Amino acid sequence: MVPNMNTNNSINTTDVSPQSEELLAKLSNIGEPLNNQVKIYTGVNPGRVKAFVIDNEKYQDLIQQDPDSKNLFIPYVYSPRKKRWKIESAYILWITSSKHKQWHWSNQDDESIAEELFATTYPAIRQHLFQFKDKLKSRIKGSKGKFYWEVAMWEPKPENYPHIYQPKIIYPLNGNAIRATYDTSNGYILGTYYHIPTEDLSLLAILNSSLMGWYAKQKFRKYENNPNLIFTKENIGSIPIICQSDKELTEHSELIDITNKILIDPENPNVQILENSINEIIYKLYDLTPAEINLIEEETSK
Repeated sequence: MVPNMNTNNSINTTDVSPQSEELLAKLSNIGEPLNNQVKIYTGVNPGRVKAFVIDNEKYQDLIQQDPDSKNLFIPYVYSPRKKRWKIESAYILWITSSKHKQWHWSNQDDESIAEELFATTYPAIRQHLFQFKDKLKSRIKGSKGKFYWEVAMWEPKPENYPHIYQPKIIYPLNGNAIRATYDTSNGYILGTYYHIPTEDLSLLAILNSSLMGWYAKQKFRKYENNPNLIFTKENIGSIPIICQSDKELTEHSELIDITNKILIDPENPNVQILENSINEIIYKLYDLTPAEINLIEEETSK
């Protein structure tokens, strides 16, 4: 459902200092790999995403021109690549292939006749997709519908994708830091994003912390001198997370309270103060020394 990624991305081509090696080993001994605790899922990929992904402004324009087309759109959500905590929403234009669903044009063998019927049924949608016609027609076999304006996949349904219809943490495939957010809207996730079904906001706090930002820089950089980090399921799944227990219950509860405050207004200027509080709690949770904290803060500020 997403482009095939090299699962060896956790190999870091940069030198790791002895102090960093010691801290990485300590974190691995303290925490349990995330993929032992939760399942991580990829998003859906309708193919030629640019053509089928519609922002809110374009969505309003299209349904104003053609109100009957409203049933063709499904909402999706994502975490902006340059922001953490904040969620964004848009739409996917999902016209299931005539191979799977009956439309007015489905039984036509002549594409030009089928396209005329499509244009008559959904004129604004046809005009939008027509600009991508050549690229849509060039999709590889198996990634396109019977006609260029169709999506090969069945529309995701709750019975097939139950993990979408749950509260979930969302994060992008790559970036210069882990930037995760939380969704309770049941919006779909595209193939360049991953999601973790969970109601545990303390996990969101840990992923967005300076500690895990430092961990990612040590482990998930694919190319030397390139700030881009790769967050595959394997990489994120390797992150050592301290499980909730009676000992850590207070810290996890505090993380949840602070995270809730951030999610209410991620653009609030006080978010930085709340993030600092999260970092302090997590340093305590992972039993870090002042020297280890200095190492993290120095290297994450670069």
